[in-house]
Amino acid sequence: MNNKKIWLYYFLINYGVFFTTITYLCLGFFLTFQDRSPNVKVIMFLTIIYVLVVLFLRKIMIKGNVYYEYLLTSKIELDNVESYGKQVVNSTLFNRFVLKVKQHRYNNNIHTLNLNAYSCLISVYYYKGNFEAAIKGAEKIDFSTLQIYESNQVVFQVVQYAFALRSNLLSKDMVKSGILFEQLEQLVDKYPSQSQVINTVIQLSQAIKDIVCDGQVNDFVDEWQPKTRLLKLEKLYFQALNEALKGNVAQARQYFVTLSRENPDLFFVKAAKLNLEENQ
Repeated sequence: MNNKKIWLYYFLINYGVFFTTITYLCLGFFLTFQDRSPNVKVIMFLTIIYVLVVLFLRKIMIKGNVYYEYLLTSKIELDNVESYGKQVVNSTLFNRFVLKVKQHRYNNNIHTLNLNAYSCLISVYYYKGNFEAAIKGAEKIDFSTLQIYESNQVVFQVVQYAFALRSNLLSKDMVKSGILFEQLEQLVDKYPSQSQVINTVIQLSQAIKDIVCDGQVNDFVDEWQPKTRLLKLEKLYFQALNEALKGNVAQARQYFVTLSRENPDLFFVKAAKLNLEENQ
């Protein structure tokens, strides 16, 4: 996706429905003034065209917002998602509207779409085990400068903190991890309507800290109910580590065997295979 295509993509999202609606209304008024009894068939035809155009534009929006999340969380196509994220992040639009914010009437849509791609990229770095890149990527965005709806902002902030915190925990940087725990707790007070989601992230992060950093059993990894295939595999990894701490070697091995058959680019698949090799 080159810069020209990205410009067209955002133009369609920000202005497409608006211009389609204006055009439809203008045609309607024109027909009304030309003939006091406008042809019903013509109006029905224009209405169908209008609906089809709006649905097409909606499909474009969904593709940008959801398609690559689907590739990441369900198909686990890490390389494709990473390529998409890098293309958007390296575009002039990303640098203009996210890293160097300009006043723009439609900044919310542009920021949301850019941040969606950027969040996918940070996620890929994390799941590939490139924790340093995930941490640096998460630290790059300053949400206080972005014009974005609060409902979108809390989602992206939670994603940012979640992957930064997990990356720091798996890198065993306890200083940065402590700061991120505090920032997540502040989000609970700031966005009480999202407290359940944020608290789940905090509890999962605490479980990872206990299991990976402190060598202590934490059964929240069993209680956690992720919805996507990728998160379910991640859960399996921490369950395996948790069972190993309990001394349930056979159960832990079963989890590692299951993981070893998955995408080899995932850091926990690599870790599972290494564990199986070391404990043959």
